[in-house]
Amino acid sequence: MVTASITGSIISSTVLRGNSSSNAADDVDVSSCGADYCPWSHSNNTNLEKPPESTVRVAAEIAGIYNFTFYLSLSAMLVYSTSVHVEILGQ
Repeated sequence: MVTASITGSIISSTVLRGNSSSNAADDVDVSSCGADYCPWSHSNNTNLEKPPESTVRVAAEIAGIYNFTFYLSLSAMLVYSTSVHVEILGQ
């Protein structure tokens, strides 16, 4: 378990560090990043694009399937636990 955590941390730091010879971060205006980001401001965010409708539809379908299986398993556990409780009481 610890080895997987260490390995994941090493991979993450390597990927997030990127190319150390590039000074691309120096050229980026970060004044509206993080806590200063306001989605209602009228700034020109060229990196924000609406995803294609097909991608949104697929994501919604996946979320729907996930929710359906979650509530199905929840109701199955509820029915099972109720029947086990009834058997224990001898009814």
